[in-house]
Amino acid sequence: MNKNLPFSIKTTNEITEETFKKTDKEEELINCKNTEDIFNNLGI
Repeated sequence: MNKNLPFSIKTTNEITEETFKKTDKEEELINCKNTEDIFNNLGI
């Protein structure tokens, strides 16, 4: 699977794959207006 690269390539895990599927369908996304809004949503 490394296609002649001098290192191995790791594939994504099941959680990451599920997250990609959800975000591709625009599910479970949080929209923020600006950085302050991002920090408020993160609770920091």
